[in-house]
Amino acid sequence: MKESFLVQLSKPQPDPGGGAAAAYGAALGLALLEKVVLLELGRRQSATELHRPWHSMLAEIQELTVDFSRLLKSDIEAYKQLALARSSGNENLLSDAIARAIDCPMEIMLKVRQSLALAGKAGELCKQHLVADLLVAVELLGAALRGAYHIASANLALIKIAAEQEAFQSRLSKQLDSGMQIAEKAARELFKRLSNRY
Repeated sequence: MKESFLVQLSKPQPDPGGGAAAAYGAALGLALLEKVVLLELGRRQSATELHRPWHSMLAEIQELTVDFSRLLKSDIEAYKQLALARSSGNENLLSDAIARAIDCPMEIMLKVRQSLALAGKAGELCKQHLVADLLVAVELLGAALRGAYHIASANLALIKIAAEQEAFQSRLSKQLDSGMQIAEKAARELFKRLSNRY
């Protein structure tokens, strides 16, 4: 029987590591968001106009779920290739492997931003008793965003050319700032809805 991801993650071995964990955490937050969307879809079957945005959200969530599964595997593979390239002494191979080890968590960050935007949209439309679940989803997604940022940043130290390192750092910082703005806005609006409940 294949071991669960969490069992693999807990083992004293290099991979899976933090990047794969960030993708897993994002998928966890997305699963909670999907639960809310499915509950709303079940509730609104007779209201065609209200039904439509939930169908659209569900399709996006399902695509993102596939993306996070792919990125979890890609991050593990990228780390393996980086380890091989470092031991090979081949500078071209190493340069490509470093770029991949940074690009993968950056793509996780991009997909998390899309997921956070969906969580915010769901929060505007869902029943109030589902808002707390969406807040948990936003927290998990925000943690995945920051985690992927830290993994990508850690790999920057391997880049020897300062200008290249700065260019990657600039892209990373923009992704983080943009994602955190979306997360903070979604959380703020969800908190407002939650406080109006009492």
